[in-house]
Amino acid sequence: MFHRRRLVLALLETLGGEANLRDFQMHALLLTRGQSRPSYDFIPYRWGCHSFTLEADRKTLIRHGWLRDRPDWVLDNKPLPAGQASNPHSALLTSDDQATLELHTQRWGTLRGGQLAREVYTRYPFFATRSEVADQHLSRTGLLKVHECIPVPMPGPALFTIGYQGKSFENYLQQLINSQVNVLCDVRRNPTSRKMGFSGGPMRRALNGLEIEYRHFPRLGIASDARRNLQTPSDYEQLFAEYRQTTLQTNETDLRAIIQLLTQRKRVALTCFELEPHQCHRSSLAKAIVGRFMCQGLQSLTCDDL
Repeated sequence: MFHRRRLVLALLETLGGEANLRDFQMHALLLTRGQSRPSYDFIPYRWGCHSFTLEADRKTLIRHGWLRDRPDWVLDNKPLPAGQASNPHSALLTSDDQATLELHTQRWGTLRGGQLAREVYTRYPFFATRSEVADQHLSRTGLLKVHECIPVPMPGPALFTIGYQGKSFENYLQQLINSQVNVLCDVRRNPTSRKMGFSGGPMRRALNGLEIEYRHFPRLGIASDARRNLQTPSDYEQLFAEYRQTTLQTNETDLRAIIQLLTQRKRVALTCFELEPHQCHRSSLAKAIVGRFMCQGLQSLTCDDL
């Protein structure tokens, strides 16, 4: 079992074996902020902090019989082997995580509902910036601190490129939030991934909750088999030269569609897998878009990789 899943089972033990979805997300945030390397990343969401990875782990733990198949977090009370501790998951944590969990229990173990939300929103006001219920739990002073965490709107059109290789889904989404992206253009030929959250459907649903539009442009992608055996810089350059001479010359409609998004929605990001932009076709695509945008006499356009 992944250590992070053991950690949340241990947390659930300290909460009496049961917690609703919102409360558990907030408890997990408080707990993991006490770790030297947090087991989960979170983003500001409709009800405060949210980790898609944590929710995916809940479903995995249900499938494996550690949790009951219910809408909330409920431990499945499996019979314990003779001589095993009453809190078996806590006993299997590292000493550092045991200490962190004990401190969490002392500080916040009894908090639920509004009291818990008030503690989280007060301690971490950034995570309340997209909350639909913050005004129910915070004073005017508390709401002012939340408002101070909301980024100042950035003017003018801007194009970004972003890869998700080596990133958690939450870290990836946070980069989009920080850059105030309004539209994410998925330029993968096939929008599927073994990494949690990065397939087209889950990504669209998550972005919808953040009021970021998801658009897929499969014709601007590169087939997977064309990327095999890429080892040297010249291999990549040859692939992208062919991409510029073929795909970018035959998909003017999609290029115009992205330029229209830039004109109307202002802040647009192109996404694919590779972390390094020089190893991804999104760099060639971005340069083509910037060139066409400027040639049309529109506003100046910046382009940055996230």
